[in-house]
Amino acid sequence: SMYRKLIIPENLHFNCGPRFQDTFDEDEEEEERELDREMVYENDEWVLRLPIAAVFHKFIVGSRARNKQKLEMDSGARILVPHREEQQDCIWLRARQKNQIYSCKAQIELLCEKEEAKLEYTHFLSIPLAYDARFRQRVDEFRENVVLQHFDGIDASIFMPSR
Repeated sequence: SMYRKLIIPENLHFNCGPRFQDTFDEDEEEEERELDREMVYENDEWVLRLPIAAVFHKFIVGSRARNKQKLEMDSGARILVPHREEQQDCIWLRARQKNQIYSCKAQIELLCEKEEAKLEYTHFLSIPLAYDARFRQRVDEFRENVVLQHFDGIDASIFMPSR
């Protein structure tokens, strides 16, 4: 069988010396970012305590820990979630590079923002605002305008009487 021999000229210079390696090394001097002061370096990795309400932990972990696994794979950081019994309003992110922690934090914040709509309401807040007679009159006018426009599912029964 025939084959070709590749001859490389000896005078070729490749840019693979020490000054071209690790140009993206995270630990070299760089500008400080928002969470850098909160990160601690222990056991050869960066650790960040991230305040996340305990009600969101189930969304971060996900069914059969799939969400947690995906977040860890995508970011390169490890996520440590406290046990349910502990009810701590935080999680810990661990990674060799700070940018992995920033990436994981951003993904977790997006996930929590998306899942917030699934949370049940736990409180109702009623603030009395009707001390001013003019204000009460304007509220009554608003109610009448809304009811008169006949929106689907809206009638006078959904409004509290102003007192």
